[in-house]
Amino acid sequence: MVRYISNFIALMLIPFAALAWEPTKPINVYVGFAPGSGNEMSFRGVSSIIERQNKNINFVIYNKPGADGVVAMNEFINKPNDGYHVYVPSHQGIWVTAEYFNKPAVKYTLNDFEYVVTIAKSPLALVVPADAPVTTVPTVINHLRYTTKPISIAAGSGAHKLAYNYIANKLKLNGDLIKTIGYKGPAQAVVAVAAKEVEYGILPVAVAHTLEKSGKIRIIALFSERKLPQLPSVPLMQDYVPGANVYAAWGIILPKNTPKEVTEWYVNTFSTTIKGPEAQKFFDNNLMFSEERELTPAGFKRSMESLRKQWIPVISQLTEQ
Repeated sequence: MVRYISNFIALMLIPFAALAWEPTKPINVYVGFAPGSGNEMSFRGVSSIIERQNKNINFVIYNKPGADGVVAMNEFINKPNDGYHVYVPSHQGIWVTAEYFNKPAVKYTLNDFEYVVTIAKSPLALVVPADAPVTTVPTVINHLRYTTKPISIAAGSGAHKLAYNYIANKLKLNGDLIKTIGYKGPAQAVVAVAAKEVEYGILPVAVAHTLEKSGKIRIIALFSERKLPQLPSVPLMQDYVPGANVYAAWGIILPKNTPKEVTEWYVNTFSTTIKGPEAQKFFDNNLMFSEERELTPAGFKRSMESLRKQWIPVISQLTEQ
C-alpha cells in the first residue's frame, strides 16, 4: 500500500508538459497542388521555424495535385488520426468551390476532419506578361470587353477561377471568347503567364511576387479590400468591380477524431510560431498576413462558416447562369 501511494505521488509530481503529446517521428504533410503553391509556401515558412527550434520534429511534404486539392483531400480523410498526418487546405477550394467546380470528385464532407489553425492569407492578383500592352485596370477591362479574338486566363485553383467568373459576370464579358485554363497549381499558372502561353493570370500575389521582382510579369491589380504596403502603387480591383475581394488562404487540418492532446499540440505550436517575429517577417517578405482570430480551431471554423455565407450564394448564382 505504501509503495502504491509513493508511485501515485511520483506520478502527480511529473510536470504536465511531460504528459502532453509530442511527435516522435516524421509528420506527413499533404498538399493538393504541385510544388510552389501558396499552401506549400506558407506551411514551409512556418514549419521550418518549428523544426529549427525543435530538432526532433520533422515535416515531410507530399504534393498530390488533382481536382483543385480534392484528390489529396479524399486520400487524407482515410489517414490514421495519430498526429502524423496533416493536410494544408486552400480555404476557398475546400469550403466553397469544390462542391461546384469538382463536385463529382468530392468524397468527403466538411465534418470529416478537425480544424487546427489558419496559417496565412494573401490576396489574389491579376497578372500579365512584363511587356504586355495592357498596363492598367481600365486597359485590361477594355481589352476583355471589346476583344474580337480568344483570350486565355491562367488559374491555379478554383478560387482563382471564381475571381475571374465574378468580374466576368459584373462586366458582362464574352464567355465564348474568354476562357480560364486550369493548371496544377499557381506556380505553374504564373509561369504560363511569364512564358506568354496565356494573356492573363489570376493567382495569389504571394506566388506571383517572385516573378514580378525578376521582371517576368507585371501585377496589374489585387483582389483585396486594402492595398499592400509592399506594393503601394498596385490598385485594387474592387475600385473598378465592386466586391472583387478574393483571398488565397491556407490552414491546417487533422483527421477526424484526432485525440485532444494531439490537436492541442498543433494549435499551441503553430499559433505561437505564427505570432512570433520570424513568421511575421516571413509573411511580410512574401506578401502574406495572419489573423489572430483564426489561430484556434473555433476561430478557424467560424471564419470558414463566414466564408461560405459570403461566397456560396455568389458561386451558386454564377454556376446557374
